[in-house]
Amino acid sequence: MIGDLIGYGKWLSENNLDDFGKNTKNEDYILLVNYKKDKFNLDKLYLKEDFKTDKYFNKSIFSDDFLISTDQRFIIPSKSNLLGLSPFFIKLDHDFLKKEGVDWNKIEKFQNKINRSIRANSNNKEFVGVLSNIYANCDDFINSCPFDEDKNQIINSFLSKNSLDSLSSLIVEYYTFILDNLNSITTSIIDLKNSEEYNKRFKPNFYLTCCFDNEFDLINDLFIFYSKIFKKRDEKVNDYEEGICSFCGEHSITYSSLGSYALSKLGSFNYSEDMQNSRLRICKLCNSYLRTAEDNLKKSLSGPMMIIPKSKGVYDYTSFIKISNLEDKSSFSKINEFLKDNSNEFNYDLVFYKEGNGNTYIINKYVENYQAFLIDFNKEIKLYDNGLNYLFGEKYFENEEDKKFVNNLFDLENIFKSFFININGEEIKFLSLYNFYNIYTRDLTGSGGILYGFDSRTISIFTKYMHSIFNFIYELNEDALNRDMINEIVLNLLIKYQKNTGIKSYKCSILKNLNYYFMIIKEFLGEDMLNEDNVKNLKNIFLKYNKDNSDVKIAAEDEKLILDSVEKDVSLKYYLLGQFVALIDNSKKRGGKNSEVFSNFILNSNKNNIKKLFTTEVLQKNNFYIESMNKKGKFIFKILENSLSTLFDEETFYFEDYLLLIFTGYYTENILSSNYGAKK
Repeated sequence: MIGDLIGYGKWLSENNLDDFGKNTKNEDYILLVNYKKDKFNLDKLYLKEDFKTDKYFNKSIFSDDFLISTDQRFIIPSKSNLLGLSPFFIKLDHDFLKKEGVDWNKIEKFQNKINRSIRANSNNKEFVGVLSNIYANCDDFINSCPFDEDKNQIINSFLSKNSLDSLSSLIVEYYTFILDNLNSITTSIIDLKNSEEYNKRFKPNFYLTCCFDNEFDLINDLFIFYSKIFKKRDEKVNDYEEGICSFCGEHSITYSSLGSYALSKLGSFNYSEDMQNSRLRICKLCNSYLRTAEDNLKKSLSGPMMIIPKSKGVYDYTSFIKISNLEDKSSFSKINEFLKDNSNEFNYDLVFYKEGNGNTYIINKYVENYQAFLIDFNKEIKLYDNGLNYLFGEKYFENEEDKKFVNNLFDLENIFKSFFININGEEIKFLSLYNFYNIYTRDLTGSGGILYGFDSRTISIFTKYMHSIFNFIYELNEDALNRDMINEIVLNLLIKYQKNTGIKSYKCSILKNLNYYFMIIKEFLGEDMLNEDNVKNLKNIFLKYNKDNSDVKIAAEDEKLILDSVEKDVSLKYYLLGQFVALIDNSKKRGGKNSEVFSNFILNSNKNNIKKLFTTEVLQKNNFYIESMNKKGKFIFKILENSLSTLFDEETFYFEDYLLLIFTGYYTENILSSNYGAKK
């Protein structure tokens, strides 16, 4: 990862595509200070897009664009002082208004920042302290900066002509000027914010810049290149001059400023000549390339994720940059474009991170050689076709939002998301996430979290399996799924629907998710539970015995076919058990009785009591309704009664399998009904 970042950062720097410090936007405001005849003069506020940078010395960075950062890894001042990469381009406080008028406390805080900056620089700290280091190591500084020969000579000449004391005094004098003009600065900001010209929708920032219109503008360059190359995350950690950079072989290593490099300095940097214990040996220049790449990649995609290009030998990132700069594409559209466009030149690592303290970030997920988009999806999965295709063609009233096809693994995201819900009254609450990678970029619980307001059982199941779901979809890991996992997820969902059927019917939702369930276990796990042909054979048999021929007994050969089918495919037994319970509930409902046999059985069953509960709560307590059943129902009762000793004790079944099969039988078309197969 680090070597790839350095390679990319080096290419950006060599091609003048370095985004370091490019954080201003056209909607920001620039308050100009001019330096004429050895005096600072306050000008006015300009909209950044109207500001002409040709005011600056043509060899200065600022003649092209303003550079600013508030990242403590890069900036020289303390966070509590005036912030910027240079003393002559600083970010201004501007929140000086409240409902009642001017917020004098905020103005006082701003004043205190200025005073602290004056004191720090007067005491040879911050910018003046850095300037002292530059003068003390002038050749090392200039040789380490990627200046061309012309600029190298100009910087050398500028430092030779101007003493350390004169430039240091200029900085302190400028900060004193800001303090003396505090009232004018704050008033100009307040007046603009109260005017019709100000558009708070853009959330503009305010900056103060000083233009010398001569070689003194190069002071900005000195500090910006110092921040870019020499600034360390911890100034107390000395560079080790005899160390050798692991990436370019140069002598002298420094403490890395990589945002995700969060080891303590004691564990990651060695003070002795024995470098075996150094965790990361990196020189100043490679470190600057690292910063450059990191800064660029973090801006490329919206949200806390990065895609890192890993060259296969061709170090030309032009096409990558072109896609990165597309503004009309979502992050994942860009990622897919990267994969399509550069698949032969690069591999890509995908990083999901979470912002930490002090401009660091924590890598929560690192996907090496990400290529999910490029992998051919060799399945043809159609979920609906005049019925539920994985639920024996069961009739279903489709919702326009329902997905009919699964064309790639990403289509499974919405299916997995639909398995996790919370029901409160008639309101269904879904996961607060758009893509499954959000599990690595957002909080799970708490206000605004992915699972905020969910019950503890669902939270537990989601956190248990969320990484496996991600691995399956984004890392193409087919082993990430297993039947036990899918069973637990789907059963929790169906039980939640069942608990709330007294308020509202969730039959369609249950059928839809059973269709998803059988699709997943058959297409991706290779399971053949409840074989469709076996179910169709049963349907064809029971179709013949309906109320139109109620006096006809079930033929012996049909009875044998049913028994053989159940023996061959044990899952049919529990499917028929669900149909059998539905027959009881339907009879009770027609008689005006409480038809909750299924609910009571399903919601109170566990691994230890399921057989006993079925015997007592379903069979014994509903003997009257069983005696009144049609011939199909009585025949199934006989099958269940004869196999009672082995019921719910199948060698290859989980507890969840039984309940899911019973759910399937209960909610699908009842083939035991006398109406099934009848003309009307």
